[in-house]
Amino acid sequence: EIFKELNLTEDSVMYDLGCGDGRVLFYCEERSLKVKCIGIDKALAARVVFVFKKIFFHKKSNVVFCHKNMFKHDLSDATHIFVYLFPGLMNSLFDKLKKELKPGAIVISCDFEFKDKKPSRIVNLNRSKHLLGQRLLIYEF
Repeated sequence: EIFKELNLTEDSVMYDLGCGDGRVLFYCEERSLKVKCIGIDKALAARVVFVFKKIFFHKKSNVVFCHKNMFKHDLSDATHIFVYLFPGLMNSLFDKLKKELKPGAIVISCDFEFKDKKPSRIVNLNRSKHLLGQRLLIYEF
């Protein structure tokens, strides 16, 4: 569903902020090979797992992992951003996105909303209420 809602094109530059092991990025790249996919995560464990997966399962992948704080990375080239971050981080991130993103950039959040922006669309993922990942909130900047 995330891939479908991102609606990536060959010119897309997609970021996953707090990307963990990169699963969303690898999935998107496999289905749209010309997309530039960049993951940012400051956790060392995420970096280790990402590198392991890239070496053993995604050898030909061009997905990039940036081991850094997402607030210190320039996102002005992003056309699409995926996030699965807690509300406190979402609200801190909002000002950065508002400043850096070009008009028309798409941000998709799993489960958590921005306090100061209404989503243009909400997609219910029809999962059990006991599971994470209940809905996607789609924002246009």
